[in-house]
Amino acid sequence: MNTRIGTVLASLRSEIFESGKKILFITGAGLSLDSGIPLFRSESDGGDGSAIWNSELEAWATIGSFRKDPIKWYSIFQNNFKFWSSFLTAKPNEGHRVLSKLCSDFPNRIKVITQNIDGLMQQTNCPRENIIEIHGRIHYLRCANPNCDYSSSKFSYIDWKGLFNQDNKIPKDFYLKWSCPSCSSPSLPLFLLFDESYTSHAFYEWEKAQTWMKEADLMIFIGTSFSVLCTDCCLHYAYRNQIPIYNVNIRPTPICFELYNEDGNDFELIEYPNNLLNNITKTSTDFLTALFPRENS
Repeated sequence: MNTRIGTVLASLRSEIFESGKKILFITGAGLSLDSGIPLFRSESDGGDGSAIWNSELEAWATIGSFRKDPIKWYSIFQNNFKFWSSFLTAKPNEGHRVLSKLCSDFPNRIKVITQNIDGLMQQTNCPRENIIEIHGRIHYLRCANPNCDYSSSKFSYIDWKGLFNQDNKIPKDFYLKWSCPSCSSPSLPLFLLFDESYTSHAFYEWEKAQTWMKEADLMIFIGTSFSVLCTDCCLHYAYRNQIPIYNVNIRPTPICFELYNEDGNDFELIEYPNNLLNNITKTSTDFLTALFPRENS
């Protein structure tokens, strides 16, 4: 470990264990990479094809496209099932366990907003009140009918493994089993789509997330590409309150966000101030295990 990173980690340990500050962790796909879940999107993956993001998926991942043609929507889902099936076999890694232990040890100060839909933090018995799954969870279903409670506040459970046939493959008509238990409309996994807002379903807990952002004394971003509104809002509140942030990524990542004027009709792109920014080039698991050695985790 080089001297600078060692100094940063020592300072951060002091902030977490001794300062009494409210600390918000914001986790992205990098946290679950060591659990065997490939990246969905990565602007810096070196062009190795490890991320599945492409223009077809961008057009597919909308509630509008699902309502227009559920069968076509699920055919694209089926074509990428190798990616989605990784969620079924993944197990929490040491990074998940460290974060869970922190939330258990400091329930009033340590909070986690995860962008991941894999539910791995919950498998570590992380206190439910200390974590928000801001993009949903793939193990749950919601209804596509906007007039149904299951589209905005309720959800049902997906028995993924029960869908597989004798050849250990998922049948092409698997989605026919996924009708809404209330109104029998087509249902889809409970994860946020690109044409939906964070207020579209109560599971995302957007108001609670904003409260955590406003109250944070320090934010730590782990394994995120800063490509969604959630991270943009976090940066906005952090900048407004002039609090330090830490960015943990395997490669340097620009930290910019949109700052709107008072009328809300124009914005400028703001780069987070260097004096409040600490970049740490490490994998998510390596960072968390280095930050909190085994005796603390």
